[in-house]
Order: sequence, then C-alpha cells, then structure tokens
Amino acid sequence: MKVKISLLIFFAFFTVVTFSQNITVQTKVSTDIIGYFDILRVSFEANSNEVTLREPYFEDFTIYKGRDTKIEQSYLNGKTTSKTIISYLLKPKRTGELTIDRAVFEYDDKVFATDPVTIIVKGDTLTNDPSKKDSKIFVFAQVSNYTPFCYQPVMIEYKLYFDADIKPSTIGFDFKKEYTDDFLIYAITSGESVNTEVINGKKFNSIVIKKDVIRFKNQDEISINNNVVVEYKTSKPTKDDENADQISEKSLPVVSNKIKSKKMEKTPNFPHDIQSYGDYKLDVFFPEYTIIKKNKIFEITVQLYGEGYIEDEILPQLSIPKGFEVISNTIVNDPVMEDEKIKSVATRTYKIKPLAIGSYKFRPVSFYFYNEKIKQRKAVSSKEFTLTVK
Repeated sequence: MKVKISLLIFFAFFTVVTFSQNITVQTKVSTDIIGYFDILRVSFEANSNEVTLREPYFEDFTIYKGRDTKIEQSYLNGKTTSKTIISYLLKPKRTGELTIDRAVFEYDDKVFATDPVTIIVKGDTLTNDPSKKDSKIFVFAQVSNYTPFCYQPVMIEYKLYFDADIKPSTIGFDFKKEYTDDFLIYAITSGESVNTEVINGKKFNSIVIKKDVIRFKNQDEISINNNVVVEYKTSKPTKDDENADQISEKSLPVVSNKIKSKKMEKTPNFPHDIQSYGDYKLDVFFPEYTIIKKNKIFEITVQLYGEGYIEDEILPQLSIPKGFEVISNTIVNDPVMEDEKIKSVATRTYKIKPLAIGSYKFRPVSFYFYNEKIKQRKAVSSKEFTLTVK
C-alpha cells in the first residue's frame, strides 16, 4: 500500500497545551529557521473533530496557501479517536525574529489556545541551497542576459537538480504577479532529457523544466523571484514492501540577480525607439494590376516576418492617402517554433475602397529593431508604389 506523505508533514518543532475535557491543542511548524524566500508550513492541531478554529492573523507573514483542513480518525481497542489539523503555507515579510501568534480553538462554549511560536528568518533562501550538504533537490534560474535593451530577448531556463534516488512526478509553477506584469513572457515547452551535472563536488541529475523568453516592456530593474512546486518519489523500503516509494512535495524558491534593462540612445540619424529584435523582412503586397476601379474594394497587406515575437501593436501600419476609405484592418499573427527558435509571420490586411479618380502614391513603411547577431540597431523598409483609380 502506498501512502502519500509530504516532506513537510514531519514537524520537529511544536508546542502542546492540554486542558480539561481532554482537549489538547498544539502548533507545529516545519522548521523554526528559514530563509526570506522560503515557505513555512504551520499546522494547528486539536484532538477532536468537533472543534472550530478562529482564523488566525499572521502579522509577520503573508499567506502563500490558505486554510487546508484535515480530519484524522483512528481505532484502537474498540475506541475511536479523532484529530483536526488545519494548515497554512506562509512566507515571511522580513528577516529577523518573527512570531506566529497563538491559535484559538472553540469547543463546547470554551476556548483553547496554543502558545506563540518564534521563527528565525535568515538570508535569501535556505531551502533551495545546493551548497548545503543535505540538499537533495533544488532549482536554478539561468538568465542569458542581465543587461538587455528594452524589447531585447532574455532567455530564462529553470533547471531542476535532484539526487539519483529521486523521481520527480509533478511540477507546478507559482510565479509572482510582478513577473507576469513587468515582462512580455513567452513560455517554451521544454522536451529536455535528463543529464548529470556536478554541483559543489556532488553529482546531480538535471533537467530543464521550463524555458521563458522575456522582454521588458519599459526600462526597469527586477529580480526573478518565483517558486517551483515539485512532487517527487523517493525509494524508502518498508517492512511490508522493500520497494515502496515515499511521495513528497517541496516548494522551491527561485531567485536571480537583478536584471536591468536599458533604452537605446537616440541620435539624429536614428531617432526611432527600438521596437523588437532579431532579423526581419518587411513586404507590402498590393494588387497586381495597379489600375483600380472607383468604388471597387481591394486588399493591401503589410507582412513582417523573421526571428522573434511580434506584438500586434508594433506591426507597421500603412499610410493610406486621402481619397480612400478603409473598410477593415485585420491582423493575423502566427509565431511558431523551428529548431528551438521562435519565428513569426505577422500580417496586417487592409480592405480599401477608392472614392475618387486619380493617381495615388503609397509611401514605404518601416520597422526598426535590435539585431542580436551583429549587436546593432537596424531598420527595414518596404518599397514605395503607386495606384491609379479610374
């Protein structure tokens, strides 16, 4: 029989308070020393399934995961016993000496309170620290460029390291709102195989579990500060089954150094903001026959394609001369993966109706970007063309 057990269910630090009516309450924590980016599990327990817990206020912590209630029952010598366990996952608001206040249970018009618990918060992270000799599983975020231009791509690879006796089964990503708000983010599904690497003299299995291409929307400075939740199995022989697996779960903080974006300096010869990256081609497709009948609707398409992502808002727009009515302006944007590179084909199609007879000149459209290969600003332009309305 396989039983699901969380690593954090083993609590070494707790306080117990016993009252009359055989009601015992206690507070348990996963550890009393954590890092600032680590997650703490706290559980409030009472030896009855009829108690009610007043929602505690965690002044020194933010709630990472809310209330989780479990009722456990057991039978011994014909007698039934029960236990209520109410758990929270917490994140410290600061370093130093923090307090988890007492928890209050209510039972039979009486209240029963646990004792406060002190938590010491040190440094950035203690859980996700490969330098610790007992570290068996941890995550790194490898950042390709810490000083990119705005709209220049930065690749972030989230790599999981784990001992040979560990088998990751489920991986979840709990990413901060700031991460999703401050960047244009494009996740790439990773089909990486498991490799081996040596970290601090110890061999680990390693696998890339997620790849993100990010781009700053504006000039900014930010650190990657997320969490990866990993459920995994470890071989742990039991009396009944020597090959039984223990199922555990860890929330691993992922913290990077600061990434600071910069804007391209403007010069009289290049007065345009840098809008994208990669190598691009720009075309404008207009009717093969350049003599158009008045009031007959026709199409002109602006197409931009090449490496990288193209946001709809940066796709060049055609300057329509007076004498034409724009019936519609639609965009089709299809990024694809080719040889682990992102390719995009974005088109803007105009349906146009000529209203007056005459000869009309359509000026070139241009697109400005940062070329990754030659590390220079570049621009591409379409050709000018003329249409005659009769």
